[in-house]
Amino acid sequence: MAPGSMSSAPDATILSTPGSSDVATKTKAQADFRAAQAACNAKTITDRDNCLRIAQENYIRALDESGNSSLQD
Repeated sequence: MAPGSMSSAPDATILSTPGSSDVATKTKAQADFRAAQAACNAKTITDRDNCLRIAQENYIRALDESGNSSLQD
C-alpha cells in the first residue's frame, strides 16, 4: 500500500455517542412494557395482575441490564 492510501472511513466506535445504546435499550424496554401492559389488560383480573407483575419485572430487568435503572413514566 502506498503511504496515505489507507481507508479514511470513520470508525463506528468514534461516531457513536456515549449512552446512545442505553437510550435505545431504554426506549425498547419502554415499548415492550407498554405492549405487555396492553396484552395484560385484555386478560381476566386474576391473570391480569400476574401478567402486569411479570411485565414490570421484565422491564426492570431490561433497564438493569442496560445499566439504566431509573424508572420514569
